Amino acid sequence: MTRPTLIVADDLGAEPYKTDAILATLESGLITHASMMSTSNDFDRACALVHDRGIGNRIGVHLSLSEGTPLTDGIRQTAFCDAEGRFQRLPGSGRLMRLGAHRDVVARELHAQAVRILDSGLMLAHVDSHHHVHIQPAISLLVVRIARELGVRRVRLAPNMRRSARLGYRVYARAHNRRLRRLGLATTRYVGSLPQFLRLAGTIGPAEDYELVVHPVLGENGQIEDQDRPGESLAALLDECFPEPPAPVGAAAAH
Repeated sequence: MTRPTLIVADDLGAEPYKTDAILATLESGLITHASMMSTSNDFDRACALVHDRGIGNRIGVHLSLSEGTPLTDGIRQTAFCDAEGRFQRLPGSGRLMRLGAHRDVVARELHAQAVRILDSGLMLAHVDSHHHVHIQPAISLLVVRIARELGVRRVRLAPNMRRSARLGYRVYARAHNRRLRRLGLATTRYVGSLPQFLRLAGTIGPAEDYELVVHPVLGENGQIEDQDRPGESLAALLDECFPEPPAPVGAAAAH
């Protein structure tokens, strides 16, 4: 089976063991793009390495409201942050769906995270998010506005490759994804993690129809693994499932 046209690694810049694994897979052609967290500890080093290796056109922003250090002051006073002013993961998603008076505060923070990558001299190939925060109803509208303002052509769909998802989520995800396609901000029909994809491989149409999301990390023995498949070589796993080589980077970038 042909590999997906888009294979995107999340969490670039989060920690050195993630940054180094992701950059190695980008350079080798194992993946096509990476999503960078501009709120994270390894951001500056990751930017420098991306510049040195000439792969800045393959980087997007991995927006975060649940991990890392905020870039704007206002959001530190909200429930998104702990007593030390760092992002924390909220229990459940319901609180994220009701921004209320914090709408403008969240919008400024997300905008700052995207602009920080542009200010570092990199391009924004796409927008997605940590813990899927960008698909929350109130937040998704802000993300669309930011993408359009900054000229970003692709926003990650709501994950839709998990057959066990609840009916309410499936209905929302379909509506959300249709809107992104209608706005010209989606280039695929499906998106999912490596385990989700493996369960459905061969049943969801041509390679250009889906985005595979991976989480490369350096394992204890130095091999590059996927965070969701510990102990297994990411390259070997992809080779086993998709014997054909990935699509050329130029073709992937065109999406």
